[in-house]
Amino acid sequence: MKKIFWQLIAVVSIVMAGLTMTARADDLNYTVQADLPDNQINQKVSYFDLKVTPGQTQNLTLTIKNSDSKEHRYTVSPNLAITNNNGIIDYSQAKAKADDSLKFNIKTALSKSQVVTVPAKSSKKVTIKLTVPEKKFAGVALGGINIIQELSTKAK
Repeated sequence: MKKIFWQLIAVVSIVMAGLTMTARADDLNYTVQADLPDNQINQKVSYFDLKVTPGQTQNLTLTIKNSDSKEHRYTVSPNLAITNNNGIIDYSQAKAKADDSLKFNIKTALSKSQVVTVPAKSSKKVTIKLTVPEKKFAGVALGGINIIQELSTKAK
């Protein structure tokens, strides 16, 4: 049983109820989908639920689809999962601070934020590198990946 705990780290739960969710605001016309790898534990979910081993590195990919008639830029950034005041897991806090007792910080295990440009009416794959620490621990690591469309600053 111990062996299962330290070999199994479910790594990245995606922000906002999974990456296949479509942004519904009038000025946001994009979808994001996680490209699930072979080490996905549950193939029926739309977020990363990975079985990894200590010291493993892996490239995770997401596909951003821009359905607008204009090119857009998107900021892709990892987040820690936190528990809000209601005891609910929250993946949306970009500036969340890691608790001192945290044994594995998913935010530092994922590559840094990046800005991606997606042409009009097209899709683009984004790669995020995951580096699992060498030191084993029991438990599950939760975090999210925020994808935010940058708003145009040009005057009309």
